[in-house]
This record gives sequence, structure tokens and C-alpha cells, in this order.
Amino acid sequence: VLAIEELFKHRVSNVVFMGMGEPMLNLNSVLEAHRCLNK
Repeated sequence: VLAIEELFKHRVSNVVFMGMGEPMLNLNSVLEAHRCLNK
């Protein structure tokens, strides 16, 4: 995310979590990723 922001000189405003399974079944990891992305 930081590399894309630097490359395009534009703030990323949306992130989509994709993969196998339901993100809410792994809520702790999703919330930790959210905290890291919003620093």
C-alpha cells in the first residue's frame, strides 16, 4: 500500500481483503492488518 501511494502520489482509500474463506472468521488478523494499514 505504501509503495503504491508513493508511486502514484495518491492516498489509497480502499483496501479489499480477498482469499479463501470469510474474513470475519479470522477477525483478529483482519483487525491487526487494518491497524497496520492505518498508521
